[in-house]
Amino acid sequence: MLVFSSMPEYVLVLVDSNGVAPDFRDKLISEIKDVGKKYNKNWQVGVYTTDTHQINVVRGVRNPLRDEISLVEEIKAAVVEAMLDMQSAQFYAAKKWFDIRVIGPRQSIEIVSTLNATISLAKFIAPLILIGGIAAVLLILRKIG
Repeated sequence: MLVFSSMPEYVLVLVDSNGVAPDFRDKLISEIKDVGKKYNKNWQVGVYTTDTHQINVVRGVRNPLRDEISLVEEIKAAVVEAMLDMQSAQFYAAKKWFDIRVIGPRQSIEIVSTLNATISLAKFIAPLILIGGIAAVLLILRKIG
């Protein structure tokens, strides 16, 4: 749990699970805002999970965030603890732009044509290298013998 003393104050809830149902997310946000009102806080709340691939199930393993009373109470207690434990902090933020080339349909055609050109050249160059290597070995054997 994180509580940022920005304007407005922001509470960030991050839970290690595979997604959260929208209804449960709304319930958590409402419950946390109710806790904030007890402390005269008008919190903005964000509920996030570490994984959001509820659709992409691997071997049937799922760990969605479930609507359990004990979990809601633990999250609320952790938010209060985070609020009471707030300390001054500094941070630096910057934005940096960079170019990324992604292989797409156009680039895949470019790669295939480059490979084809390389292979067609290799058909001519490989025998020359092989003949040159054999000639070098024969010259060395002739000088030794």
